[in-house]
Amino acid sequence: MVLRVSAVATLLLACGGVPGAATTDCASCHAEVAAGFASSRHASAGTGVVYRALLGTRPASERPFCEGCHSRGGTGVTCADCHAAVGNEVTANGLLRVGAPELVGTSRAVTAPHQTEVRPFLSSSELCGTCHEVHGPAFFVETPFTEWSAGARAKTCAQCHFEARTHSLSGVHDPVPAVLTDAVSVALVPDGSELVLRLTSNVSGHAFPSGSTFARRVEVLVGSTVVNLDDRPLQAGETRAWRVAASSCVRATVRFWRYRPELLSSLGVALDNQPVTLTTASLGCGEEIAATAVAEP
Repeated sequence: MVLRVSAVATLLLACGGVPGAATTDCASCHAEVAAGFASSRHASAGTGVVYRALLGTRPASERPFCEGCHSRGGTGVTCADCHAAVGNEVTANGLLRVGAPELVGTSRAVTAPHQTEVRPFLSSSELCGTCHEVHGPAFFVETPFTEWSAGARAKTCAQCHFEARTHSLSGVHDPVPAVLTDAVSVALVPDGSELVLRLTSNVSGHAFPSGSTFARRVEVLVGSTVVNLDDRPLQAGETRAWRVAASSCVRATVRFWRYRPELLSSLGVALDNQPVTLTTASLGCGEEIAATAVAEP
């Protein structure tokens, strides 16, 4: 059976004997897990102010496409959306195959009041890629799974972004995003009368930035020069270089914006949108500067 993932809750008539399929139902036994998950962006995927504003710009005929991943009963992802999944039709666009006869886990429960079955799909990158790979409409194109598939596949999505004990998920929206720690390196190299600015991605699993790249911004400030990755993110391990003017003291600062300021302005959204300083470098200033993932005031 192939359905949009928003239909999971209607198929799972009972959570293995526990009434309902909402996160609140599971929380009666899995309190720590439910609390960790509730603090994640997945739990509120359907209520984010930027998402709601973007959704309002699309015609009614396109909105179910977006809601198929963002909305579970109007708020976000629920426990059942992952724990009743058996596979997908394609790893994109929310086309999840659901309808497991028992709740799916990474191990079989021995003392639980409900039955479980083990399916490798639950911990696979294909599960994450079902929603974190988007092919339209309009400019809504996201390719993290494609990028991961083309790389070394040294780790799954969950091994970098998921804490199993609490079910919390890390991402760029965290107050001090751990996923941005050491994400890039920057260097200034003398070359004749100029300097070469080199920016290297240290992210191994996908491009940087990835996901909703139409909304993100990575920029490098070197004196009065500003370069950004708006049109072409760095691929995993890639180094990109620009020539910049030399002076007696040059500093380079790499900053990450969760949302491009002009996007928020166009949507009429007022949001605390401070950039995160990823790293800095200097040349000829009598000091070496380095900072990682520190939110600017």
